[in-house]
Amino acid sequence: MSKPTLNSAGLLLMLAVGFAGAVIIGVVYGVVVAWMPLIYVNIVLTALCGGGVGAVVVKGGEWGRCYQQGPILAVGLLAGLLALGVSWVTWFWALSHFELLVLDPGTMVAMARERLEFGAWSMSGYTPTGAALGVIWALEALFIVGGVTWVAWLDMGPTDVWDAVMRGFGSG
Repeated sequence: MSKPTLNSAGLLLMLAVGFAGAVIIGVVYGVVVAWMPLIYVNIVLTALCGGGVGAVVVKGGEWGRCYQQGPILAVGLLAGLLALGVSWVTWFWALSHFELLVLDPGTMVAMARERLEFGAWSMSGYTPTGAALGVIWALEALFIVGGVTWVAWLDMGPTDVWDAVMRGFGSG
């Protein structure tokens, strides 16, 4: 029995569910990471954020009967980027004790640059700044956005994944 093809109502449902999940999970993640003193727990939370958003996107795809790999991966990627952005907005908001909610990208970049200069947290007397903190933030983004996409990819099943890989190499 073949899986249903992509339909616009199903795609819209997957987008709505995926984006709603990304916002909710991004807010929770941003607040918890801002106040969590244990960096190792934050690493686990980062992976759970990505995986959680991925699971929500997949569930939205199931509800909408969207089983095609392209739309699932595309919505997963977009939802991952949304979760990352929301988590940053929420993180800065939580660090300000919920007094300053910044939505302007230019202001967010300025705040991030300040954090790059002075650091965002310390561990065992070491406060990563500059390039070291930038690498950590890049890894965080990779964990979240990559985690969402990875969970969506895994949901395709072994045969679909193999077919997609082979098409990527021009063999399919």
